[in-house]
Amino acid sequence: MNHVIEHVLDPVGLLRECRRVLKPGGELIIVTPNINSLGQHIFGKYWRGYEVPRHFFLFVPKTLRACAEQSGLIVKELKTSASIARWMWNASRIIKRDGKLPGGSPELQGLFPRFEGLAFQIIEHGLNCRRDVGEEVALVATK
Repeated sequence: MNHVIEHVLDPVGLLRECRRVLKPGGELIIVTPNINSLGQHIFGKYWRGYEVPRHFFLFVPKTLRACAEQSGLIVKELKTSASIARWMWNASRIIKRDGKLPGGSPELQGLFPRFEGLAFQIIEHGLNCRRDVGEEVALVATK
């Protein structure tokens, strides 16, 4: 479930259903925005991950683990990732500048904004090794 769980009204109910249909030995992989990301701390209300009104719930690793365990899943791996940090930087910067994000992929014109996004991704990746500040939470669970 890549960026699905934040869009449902009952995340635990969804995970219970996933557990029910999961084959023995099968794995459920969940990726969702991390409300404790470096980008959220920098951009605040302009952070792309909020995506109001489409996101009903946002998670940190601890809360995603709690939902998975409450639904009867066994968490095998839980981490945050900075893999989309550059994209989130660009999107959040556009939202801050324009008040909204146009459809499609956010692209900032010019060399400096592109360098900023790359620098942000490198910094977030380095910090993420110790602080779980990546833009996404990724969880792997089984029955």
